This record gives sequence, structure tokens and C-alpha cells, in this order.
Amino acid sequence: MHAPVFPVLALTLSYYYIGVASLADPYAARQERCGLPAIAPTLEVEDRIMGGSEAVRGSWPWQVGLYEHPILGGDMICSGALIDARHVLTAGHCVRSLHRSVLRVHVGVHTRDSRDVGEQSVVVQDICMHRLSYKVYNDIAILKLRKPVVFGDTVQPVCLPQADSKVPENETVYLTGWGKTQATSIDVDDRSRTLKQLVARGLSTSSCRKHFFRFLLDSAFCGKSEDGSACQGDSGSPVVRRHNGVWTLEGVVAGGPRICGTSAIRFTKVSWFVNWIRRYMESSGPTLLCRPT
Repeated sequence: MHAPVFPVLALTLSYYYIGVASLADPYAARQERCGLPAIAPTLEVEDRIMGGSEAVRGSWPWQVGLYEHPILGGDMICSGALIDARHVLTAGHCVRSLHRSVLRVHVGVHTRDSRDVGEQSVVVQDICMHRLSYKVYNDIAILKLRKPVVFGDTVQPVCLPQADSKVPENETVYLTGWGKTQATSIDVDDRSRTLKQLVARGLSTSSCRKHFFRFLLDSAFCGKSEDGSACQGDSGSPVVRRHNGVWTLEGVVAGGPRICGTSAIRFTKVSWFVNWIRRYMESSGPTLLCRPT
């Protein structure tokens, strides 16, 4: 890549559009400042989502909770990641067969069952599930919000990865969510009240297929942690890594092991779908990119 002709301009642009790899990317210049938490997460603590300590409040500002409409009980059903002021990425199975009217997106949330200072609840305008989404395969969906969220210290978007990039083997990634805290519990209310984090490492596709998921598609990858696992209630949770100084959304939790804490975790590979995500974000109405509802 050639050096910019105007280094001062390039430096200015890179400050405002942190996390992009090239100014030649037509979508990069439209992405807000991303992947830079105002509140630093505690990274040296290898925590478990299942039964571990809570994350630092506000340190994962793209974390989203998907809730039922208050008329239906207002329960949190899944997680997601804020990718700009009006779009959230989550797992397709979280919203399959759901109408947008029954969903509320909460940003700035830390405590699952009570309102936090700075928490915002936003109505969903549209749900776009990938046309080829089936169970845990191509398990990804985009939620378009009716109005933009207000950014602040506890509400910020995460950066998208480059298209078709891969998480290197043994690379450290972080998961965050409110899933179950007991591996053997059958109680749906045994989910964490506060946001938890988990450190995992990426596995190669061949290793993952050999030991864990025989039919793992190229549109997915998996990770393993010695300290815990995703569990029921963590679906849609963001999987991020710090790359070139910013946090990038590498995956979405597609489904944990049948017995929590005993196997690898399957993630939808966000880089595989980046062009699809961007095309949808550029669209102004109903599109053939989405699975018919």
C-alpha cells in the first residue's frame, strides 16, 4: 500500500475513523469512530461467563441486550453488538420467527433485570436475517433501529473486520454475555444478572472440525477456553479481539456446547458476512438480502 500523498489529512481521517485498514475502502469513511471504549476492560482476568466475576461496567460499550416487549414480560432473550448508531448484529436464531414489534434493543446495559444509568431502550424498525440462515448455519441477523442511539461513555460501536479476514490460531478473543452461571442448571432464571466476560483462543478450522464440529462451515469458526464456556442465554453475544489498537467484532455466538464448559464454542464468522452487512446498511428499504418473513 502506497504512502498517503497528504499525511496530515490521512492522520486526521484515521483519528476520526479508527479501525479501518484503508482509506480506499468506500465504506470505511462512513463508519463512526469505533472499537475504542472510554472505560477500559480488565483484560488480565481470565473470567468465565459461566459462574465468573462481572465485567467492568461500561467497558464493552457495544454490548446490546435484546428484550421482549414489556407486554410479553420484558425478559432478555439474547445479546448483540452495536455496529453503528442504528444497526445491531446478533445471531439469526435469536430473532427467527419474531416480529420486530415484540423486540426492544437496550444499549448501555450492564444489569440484565434492572435499568442502568445511561441505558437506552430503542424500538426495532426492521429485522434482516441472512437468506441462507438455518439453525446454527449462517446464523446471523441485522437489526435496524427506528432511531439512532445516543453515543456516550457506555454506548459506542465496535469495528467491523475486513472482509474474509481470519482470526489466527491461538489468537485471544473475548466474549461477553449474561448466560447461565451453572453448567447443570435447568432453571431459565439461572442467568447472570450482570455482564460477564470470557477469554478464549481461536482454533484452526481443521482442528475444530476434527475435534468438535465436523460440519463446520467456512462461514463459522470456533474457540476454546480453559476457564469456562458460553452457555444458554449467551446466544448473539459479541466475540471481539483487539487488533491494531482497536476492538473488532470477529464473531457472534451461534450456540454453545450441549453441556456448558466441556467443549469448544461455535461462532458465526463476521468477516464472511461483512459485504452483506454493508450492503444492507446502505439500503433504504426491504431488500432481497434478507430472508423472507
